Amino acid sequence: MTMIKKLFKDAAFYSSYISITDNEKVILENCRSINECSDIMVNISTTENDIEIWGTGLTVTSYTNTSIEINGKINTVSISKRRGAV
Repeated sequence: MTMIKKLFKDAAFYSSYISITDNEKVILENCRSINECSDIMVNISTTENDIEIWGTGLTVTSYTNTSIEINGKINTVSISKRRGAV
């Protein structure tokens, strides 16, 4: 990735940010969509990645057009590159 492209990406809030508090809360900023949601797994897409959150008693407690908050007992957070992402 060229330096100009990286600077534009950061300036345009293209990057996603994940905040994890203990094993009880995940806040993801700059997400694109919720692909799947249950009490054991939440799958979220960002511009470049797919993020899976596994646990028990998971609930989406806050959702806006760019961020999501998930509460419950978090066991794992998995990040994988989306197909076609640069």
